[in-house]
Amino acid sequence: MTPIPDLDAFLGRSFTAAIATVREDGSPHQVPVWYRWDGDAMLIWTDECRAWFRNLLRDDRVSIAVYESKPPWGAALVRGRAVYRTGEDPDLLAECRRIAQRYVAAGDVDAVLDRWVQGPQTIVRIEPVSVTSWTDPPS
Repeated sequence: MTPIPDLDAFLGRSFTAAIATVREDGSPHQVPVWYRWDGDAMLIWTDECRAWFRNLLRDDRVSIAVYESKPPWGAALVRGRAVYRTGEDPDLLAECRRIAQRYVAAGDVDAVLDRWVQGPQTIVRIEPVSVTSWTDPPS
């Protein structure tokens, strides 16, 4: 296995990521999330009622796995610290839109936002401490 040659391009694809946080009892908690890689950090749109987000309030350490389910089976593991912003300001809503646009058809973005944007929004920014990637080289 070799490192992914263009990690930014790989992370820019519309994979679902799996984020792992630490539960209060020390065990891992892992869930799928939508994300956006901005070249420096992973940005995730959520709300404060999610268990994984509540875990971050206690312990800001996270791990995120992004991976392909078909050849060449590339994968990236991002380990880091989370910071977040919550509010109803236009910058947060714009980031929610950028994330949603990665996963839904252009004509459906407004419907997704109408369904999920109710009150304050939270954007979690995962600032990497380490990034590891690999892919099987072509045969």
